[in-house]
Amino acid sequence: MDRFNGNFGALSDVISVLIILRTDPRVLEILGTCTAFALETHDRAKLYEVDTSTATPEESAARIQEFIENRPSSNVGKIDWLQQLEASNQLMEYFRN
Repeated sequence: MDRFNGNFGALSDVISVLIILRTDPRVLEILGTCTAFALETHDRAKLYEVDTSTATPEESAARIQEFIENRPSSNVGKIDWLQQLEASNQLMEYFRN
């Protein structure tokens, strides 16, 4: 994983758009760190998150295409599973042994 992350970060200068697919952990059952890593290694303006929790592959692809073609302001941080899990008193379920 470190080798992949290192190579991924090294590509920052040649990546014009980085799409982060996000799935609600209640669907996927894990919490990832993709957004945090992307923010550490890439310009925020290049980053977009797509919520794939209930979207079909075609819907997700259409949303990605929209980001690539239109380049709106970055939406990073708009998807906050931790806050939603905490609000629904489910957060600790993901940190139990």
